[in-house]
Amino acid sequence: MNPFFEKLLLSEDEPQKIKLLYKRLEESDPVIPRILDKLSETQAGYLYKIITSSHFLFEELTQHPEWLKEDIFNEEDLLSPMAVSALRHELSELMVEEIANRDFEATGRLLREFKLKHIFRIAVRDLNKLCSTEQIILELSNLADLCLQSVFRLSWLQLTEKIGVPYYKDGDGNWVRSDFSIIGLGKLGGQELNYSSDVDVIFVYSEEGFVFKETPEPGDIPGSHALNNHQFFTRLAESIISEVSKSTREGWLYRIDLRLRPEGNGGPLVRSLESYENYYAQWGRTW
Repeated sequence: MNPFFEKLLLSEDEPQKIKLLYKRLEESDPVIPRILDKLSETQAGYLYKIITSSHFLFEELTQHPEWLKEDIFNEEDLLSPMAVSALRHELSELMVEEIANRDFEATGRLLREFKLKHIFRIAVRDLNKLCSTEQIILELSNLADLCLQSVFRLSWLQLTEKIGVPYYKDGDGNWVRSDFSIIGLGKLGGQELNYSSDVDVIFVYSEEGFVFKETPEPGDIPGSHALNNHQFFTRLAESIISEVSKSTREGWLYRIDLRLRPEGNGGPLVRSLESYENYYAQWGRTW
């Protein structure tokens, strides 16, 4: 056993936490206890703080022993936040095969596991006072941004492959793909999320238009049964909400709150940019 843990077994009031940790991890992977034994005293201290401070984090670690193989308690790495670009690259590499195979159920599961792992990493930094509270809430907000971006991309891919791509006509009569944004409000918009925050968002698309199965030429007209852009983006928003809120074995990604949109729960899920401009010009108020 790790010397740091051996000393704690003799001095602490609750040594069962350490014994249970070893037992649970060994049951899932016999190699893991040897990794625990090789942790430095500082790393072992980080781990002990986690398992004695939060039952949730203790359970997550025992259910994900692979995190220890991935060196999640690396001392140097824990002293600084993980760059957003590095997070994005890690997530992209994690899901590349499932996306190529169009296994969207697996990509959703991998995304939720990715979020759990990085919530755990942030909590290690937080509980061991390795950074400021301001840094923690920024990291939590950046993680939420990345997760929402990923859900949007996956939902977009599924929907466009099924029904087509939304376009609008520009001033020259050319069909241009209509863009879409998820705009964070509240704590998400202010980059002030905590561990239990819901995410306040609104959905906006660039222009009204129609959905085409193939890239349209300037003179093309939509078919008689073509969806308009509002219908398309409503379906896209519904898909995003469903994936973000879905309750699974890995939990859900986030509780999503749409009540800050124009007209609240009585308003449409999505609006065009022009519709937002008109609404706020007439009804908007400063707080």
